[in-house]
Amino acid sequence: MHSQQVYDPTDESIMAEQELCMERPYAYNHTRPSEHAKRAQPLKEMLAECGAGC
Repeated sequence: MHSQQVYDPTDESIMAEQELCMERPYAYNHTRPSEHAKRAQPLKEMLAECGAGC
């Protein structure tokens, strides 16, 4: 939008980015609460900052 180009939701690069954005919360939501290290990775990828014990 900022570049004033036509938005094409079927563009391969846009679809790949959207899929990645959906995969991260899915990965986080399908871990056990006790899997602290496994849960930390998707959080770090999704959030701009993530403090200790998040």
